[in-house]
Amino acid sequence: MACLYFTVALGPWTAIAFGDLGHLISCLSRDLPFWDHLLAKGDAILGFDWLAMLAWSHAHPVLTAVAYGIYMSAAFQSVVIPILLAALCRFRALHISTIALFLTLIVTYTVACLFPALGTYEYYAVDPTQHPDIAVRVASLPVPEIIGVRDGAIINISRLAPTGLVTFPSFHAASAVPLAWSV
Repeated sequence: MACLYFTVALGPWTAIAFGDLGHLISCLSRDLPFWDHLLAKGDAILGFDWLAMLAWSHAHPVLTAVAYGIYMSAAFQSVVIPILLAALCRFRALHISTIALFLTLIVTYTVACLFPALGTYEYYAVDPTQHPDIAVRVASLPVPEIIGVRDGAIINISRLAPTGLVTFPSFHAASAVPLAWSV
């Protein structure tokens, strides 16, 4: 039970701390260029076309809705999985996955500080109204806040942004690995 209490207590505090750290990351990386163009080139080298994927998603609304549901379940999973692991007495998996998630946050924010990006919606100038059947949670929502922190217009970094300010790398994608492993 102590392990579960530790994990459950660590989760909200970690989310609050790393939510505010998004502002600090934007501030610390303010003199670095955005890497969106190089990330897009990397996608192209790997054969990934973001705009074609968006068009495909728009053409397959059922699959897109399922994928969106899976994506949005990340917060639910991060609460339920520790409880499940504790209930099943899988304390080693609980310890390892808790530490792995914490380290994943550290790596995500370190990479974000060194390679700042505004995100694909901003880079490709995609407006969510171009695909009304796809639920978009964030799109370019963090961009004004990122720019404001970088240029000094926003100096209050002690408040949570309406969304995360890290657009690359994806903590959602990275956190899937330790969560899946632990289950």
